Amino acid sequence: MKIAVDLRPLQNSYANRGIGRYTRELWSRLVKRTEMVALSFQNQPLPLAGIDKVIPIPLTKRPWLWDQSRLPLLLRQEKVELFHATVAMGPLDSISYPLAFARKTVATLHDWHMFHSEAPPIQRFYRSTTRIRLQRWSLPYLSGILVHSQVVAEETSARLGKRCPAIRVTPLAGEHLGQIALDPELSKLHPLGKPYVLTVGDSANKNLAFARQVIEALREHHPEIHWIACGMREAILEQTGFSENTVPNWLVIQSQLDDSQLALLYRNAEALLFPSTEEGYGLPVAEALACRCPVFASDIPSHREILAEYPSLVLDPIIWVKKLSDLLEKKDEKQKWIVAAEHRTQHLSWDHCAELTWEFFLSRLGS
Repeated sequence: MKIAVDLRPLQNSYANRGIGRYTRELWSRLVKRTEMVALSFQNQPLPLAGIDKVIPIPLTKRPWLWDQSRLPLLLRQEKVELFHATVAMGPLDSISYPLAFARKTVATLHDWHMFHSEAPPIQRFYRSTTRIRLQRWSLPYLSGILVHSQVVAEETSARLGKRCPAIRVTPLAGEHLGQIALDPELSKLHPLGKPYVLTVGDSANKNLAFARQVIEALREHHPEIHWIACGMREAILEQTGFSENTVPNWLVIQSQLDDSQLALLYRNAEALLFPSTEEGYGLPVAEALACRCPVFASDIPSHREILAEYPSLVLDPIIWVKKLSDLLEKKDEKQKWIVAAEHRTQHLSWDHCAELTWEFFLSRLGS
């Protein structure tokens, strides 16, 4: 079998985040199963071994137009049997997929956020662009669609109706951080030397304004608690309502972390706060569980899928502060959370995600 895969998410700002992490973990497991042709930005290295051939994609002013015009011809010349578009729709301007090749394409649809009525202005702008409109129009013509949660599968089915292609749910995992063996000396280094709660992500749906409200209320009773926020500094300041001149000394913003640094933050945190208003999946929740970090996540469908019997919380700051206070004040409370996290992590693995994906590829080729 010969499969072409879009690996450009491994070469941009998303390389170690959701889309890039998914692409890396999935194809590091599938690369040996097939003859693989990779799409890659020209003159940029690929952090993945075992690729049979690389098709270099030039960085042009409107690279997605190149995808539509030249890429279908190249895929046919290479006699590719199936193309995996790792991003079906999203804010990555430089990535599209060839519509002319759609009937031999399986695309991963991460979420529908930009099409929701409450989407922020930048996402409403993206959905109005020609590239996104073409991708949205082409979805019914795909061989199949991969999603990461049942809630996205149901929304996809509802939006596309009778024209919806086959869908497969492939849950993600956090073991890439949970299994990291940290250097003993690094493990001794507490990131702050003080107790802290952690947030991961900087987009509008992460609801960092709510996290700020909870942490400020928590600090009234536990002034020793600090906040480490992982993400792009400008975006975090915008979402939290702070400015460079008003950032309190109990807020530390961390950007561009590698896996070891992020794993260290999870393992030393009192808890991960993840009060998202919506998620296609919520990878930081799975990562925190794998690192035995207590998770305080909002009660939304995708989180309930990940957490199962592990509790999620309605967006009421009084409830969050009460639960966090119990965690900090009762010695056995944190251990209860950790045991629950360990139990849930056993059901989430990248190997399982890869196996489900491979079975779906075979079924689409068979159809």
